[in-house]
Amino acid sequence: MGILNVIRLANDYNKAKKLLEKKDIKVDEIRKVITSITKGVEYLKNTRTKLSELISKYNTIITKLVAKLKRRVK
Repeated sequence: MGILNVIRLANDYNKAKKLLEKKDIKVDEIRKVITSITKGVEYLKNTRTKLSELISKYNTIITKLVAKLKRRVK
């Protein structure tokens, strides 16, 4: 599901660039693109936070495993 959100965000980015080039823009089109891009950015922020938490968790586990291994090797 995550990759689809990234693809959707990329498509919205391209739509936004095209809208900026147009001279006659409808307000509804702009609202849709802004809303969609905002949702995509929030999704990426949440994903980044979750990944950071998981990385910290796994680094802690690795550190504990290394310490345990060092005790056994001595």
